[in-house]
Amino acid sequence: MRRAASALAVLLAGLGLGVLPSPATSAHRGETPTLDGLFSGLLPYILPDARGADWKLGEDFGRDGGTALASGHAGGRRGRDTIRGGLNDDELEEALAALESVVAVVGAREQLGLVRVYELSIAGAAQRVRELLARPLPEEGNKDEVIKLIEAMQAAVIALRLSPRETSGGGAGSSGSGPAHSFPLLRRALVARLAQVWLKHLLTAPAGSVWVEKARVVVLETLLQLFHVHRSGMEARSVLEFMHVSKNAGTSLCKLAEAAQCQTQDFGMGRTCLVREFDDQPRWLNASHHWTHIGGVARPHIDYDSPAAYLMFGFPRGPKRLRTCAQRLNALRRAHWDFFANEYTVMNDLVVDISPEAAADLAFNASAEAKAASTGAAAQTYVGSLTALVESGAESNSRGAANYSDAVRGAHLCRRFANLLVLRDPTDRLRSHLAFFAETYFRMYNPNTSWTAFEPVRSDAAWWRAFMPPLLDNYLLRTLGGEGVFHQPAGAVGRPAFLALGKAMMAQYDVLMVLEMDANASSRTTAYGLGWSKPLSAFRLRNSPPLVPARLNWAQALAKADPNVARLLPTAEVLQKVADDAVRYDNELYTFGLMLAGLDDVIWRLANATVGEPLPGMWGGAHSSPRCGYLHKHRHLVGPEGEAGGRGRGHGTAERRARRRGR
Repeated sequence: MRRAASALAVLLAGLGLGVLPSPATSAHRGETPTLDGLFSGLLPYILPDARGADWKLGEDFGRDGGTALASGHAGGRRGRDTIRGGLNDDELEEALAALESVVAVVGAREQLGLVRVYELSIAGAAQRVRELLARPLPEEGNKDEVIKLIEAMQAAVIALRLSPRETSGGGAGSSGSGPAHSFPLLRRALVARLAQVWLKHLLTAPAGSVWVEKARVVVLETLLQLFHVHRSGMEARSVLEFMHVSKNAGTSLCKLAEAAQCQTQDFGMGRTCLVREFDDQPRWLNASHHWTHIGGVARPHIDYDSPAAYLMFGFPRGPKRLRTCAQRLNALRRAHWDFFANEYTVMNDLVVDISPEAAADLAFNASAEAKAASTGAAAQTYVGSLTALVESGAESNSRGAANYSDAVRGAHLCRRFANLLVLRDPTDRLRSHLAFFAETYFRMYNPNTSWTAFEPVRSDAAWWRAFMPPLLDNYLLRTLGGEGVFHQPAGAVGRPAFLALGKAMMAQYDVLMVLEMDANASSRTTAYGLGWSKPLSAFRLRNSPPLVPARLNWAQALAKADPNVARLLPTAEVLQKVADDAVRYDNELYTFGLMLAGLDDVIWRLANATVGEPLPGMWGGAHSSPRCGYLHKHRHLVGPEGEAGGRGRGHGTAERRARRRGR
C-alpha cells in the first residue's frame, strides 16, 4: 500500500487536484490510511454484530481500522481478527445488501414522484454519476469490469468537482469555481458502491496483484475527490440550516454555531437559533386535549403562563410567515444571518395552501372549554384535510409512484442552504422528550392542581397518543416528512412511502451528526463536514434527567425520576405499551442514518489524514479563523467591516441563563 499511496500522490499532482498544504496542522494529521483501514471502520455501522469492540482488526487492515461507534453499542461477539475472513456468507450478503439500500436511494425521485431533489435532477456530471450507480455490481472475479466501473466513477466525480456553478445548482448569487452543491446523496451512494467493490472484489484478490493495486489507488483518489466536492459545495452556500429534532442536543449545537462565529437572530437558550418569522417552533401537543383535561384544572403560577408554544399539533406554518426557500434566503441576506435552526419539519410547497379553519380570537383569560373548542375545531379541519389527501394518493393504494399525494411528492430541502441534521437513539430521545414535557408542566403549574389534572388520564394509553401524536408516533419520521406527514393522526405514519421519504430526505443532508458516535468521529464531522474548529462535546447545556438511561426499563426509569415530576407522566404500564410503536420507524431511520454517518466518516478520516486543516487558519496559524466554517467565503452575508460573527441576540448569554436556572 506504500506504493499505492505514492502512486496516489503522483496521480493527484498530475491532475492538478492535489491536497491542500497545511504546514501548521501536523497535530491534526496522521499517516495516509490504507483502503482496508478506511472501509473496515465502516463495518460496525452496517453489521449490528460488529458494533463496539466486536471487531479486532488484524495488522493487514491498518491501525486506523477501529470502529467510531461508542462502546456502549457493543454486541456480543468477540474474537474476529480479520475482515472478510471473519464474515460468513450470510454476513457478507447482509453487508452488501445494507450498502445497496443506500445506492437505491438514488432512485427516490422516480420511485416517490418527488418534484424537488436537485442532485437527482441536475444534468451533466451528476447525471453521469446516477447512470453509473444504476449499473449492477460486477460479478466476483470480473476484474476488467471492476476497473472499468471504478475508473468511470473516478472520472465522473472529478467532472462533478470541476463542474461550473450554473450547472450544479448555483444561482445568480453564486460565484467562484466548483460545484454549488455538495451532492451528499450521490456522495454516500458512491462510497457505498465503492465499499461493495472493496468487500466483494479487492479483499479476495491475491495480494500484490497489479490490478488490485491500481484499483486501490483509483478508489482512494475518488474518495478524496468526494471530500473536495463536499467542501466546494459547502463554500458555495451562504446559509446553514440546522434541522433540530427536539431533544437531540439542539441547544448545544446552537451554542456551537455561535462559537463558530455564525450569525442568527437569537443564540439564547429560549430561542435556540429559531427565527421568529419562519414559524419553525416545535409542535408537540394537541391543544384541545390540554384545554379539555389539563388547562381547566391545573393552575399556572402566572396568569398568562401555559405551554402554548408547544400546543401546536394540527397547526401549520402561518400564512403570514416566511414559508418558502426563496423568502427565507432573502430575509437571511437582508439580516446578514448565515445560520438558523428549524425545530419543526422540512419544507413542502405543495401543501402550503392547505390551511386550518381559523381559530376563534379568544382573550387569554377565556375559559378552558372555549379554548378547547376553538383549537380543536381548527386543528381537526387541517389534520382531516391532510388525511384525506394521503388517502387519495398511492400511499394508500397501488396506483404507482406518479400518483403519490402531494404530502409525499412536495417534501424537500432548500438547495441553496447547506443542511445539517443531528440524530440520537430514538428511545433515548423519547425518554428525554417525555421528561422535558413533564418538567415543563411541573414548572409552569401549581403541583397539586397539575397532579389532580393528570391523575385520571395517566393510565389511558389512547388519551396519551391523542394528546401528543408526534412524540408517541415516530417523531423523527414526521420531522423528515414535511407538514403533510408531520400532522398525520396517531398511528397513520407507518406507510412504506413515508419511510422511504424519510430515508430520501435524510440522505440529502450535507452533514449528519450522531450523538452516539465517539468523540473522535464527532470531532471529524464538525471539522471536515462543517469547517468548525470546536466539537459538539465542548457544549453540554441541558442535563439529561434520570428518566433517560436506556439500560433501565420504564418502571425502573420512573422509579428513579423525581416522583413529583413522574406523576405528570403516563404510568409504566402505558409507557411499556406505547413505547415500541413510538419508535418503530424511527429506529429504522436511525439505523439508516448510522450507516450514512459511517459512509461520511470514511471521507472525513481520509481528509483528516491527507488534507489536514479543512480551512486555512481553522486551527491557528497566520490566517484568521473562518466565520461559520465553510460559509466564510460569502463575505456579502457577513456584517459590517469589523463586526464579529455570532452577533445574534443572546450572544454570550446562554451560559449565564443556564446558571441562573440551575439547569
